[in-house]
Amino acid sequence: MYSQLVENAIRKAIELHANQYRKTNPSLPYVSHLFHVAMILRQAGYSDEVVAAGLLHDVLEDTKYKLEDLEEDFGYEVANLVCAVTENKALKWEERKAEYINQISTASDEVKAISCADKTHNLRTLLEAHRDMGDGLWSIFSRGKRQTLDFYVSMLQALETNWSHPLLDDYRAVVDDLRRIM
Repeated sequence: MYSQLVENAIRKAIELHANQYRKTNPSLPYVSHLFHVAMILRQAGYSDEVVAAGLLHDVLEDTKYKLEDLEEDFGYEVANLVCAVTENKALKWEERKAEYINQISTASDEVKAISCADKTHNLRTLLEAHRDMGDGLWSIFSRGKRQTLDFYVSMLQALETNWSHPLLDDYRAVVDDLRRIM
C-alpha cells in the first residue's frame, strides 16, 4: 500500500509527463521509467519521500513545473531531493554532465539512491535497446557511444564516493554489461 504522498506523486508524474516517450523506445510512455525508478527505491526500503522524489525526479528538467510548485505540492523534503538530482539544462552537455557528476559525488545517501535508481534503469533500457537495434542505437544519443559510456562510468565513480549500498552493486553490474558491448 502506498501513502497519499506517493499516490499524489504518481498522479502528478502521469499528468506532467503525458505525451512524452522513452528515447530508446518511442512507443513506450516516459512515465514507465519513473515507475521503475520508484519501484527500485521502494524495493530498497526507502521512505515515501524518496519514492515520491524518484517519481518526480525529471519534472524540473523536462516539464514546465517549477520548484516552488513542487515544494507547495509535495513539501520541502521531496522538492529538495528532486532539486538535488536535477541537471542544469542551460549548460552545454559536457558542462551539465560534469556539474551533475560533481553534485552527486557529494550528495546525501538518499540523493545518491535516486540517481542510482535512475541511471540503473536508464542503462537497463539502453542495453535492451542495443539488443534490438545493435550499434544503430548510438545514433539517437547526441554524444554517441563513447561519451555515453564515459558518462555512466563517471556516474559510478561519483556514486561510489562515500556510499555503499546494494543499489550500487546493481548499477556496477549494469555498467559492466554496458562495457562488454562497447
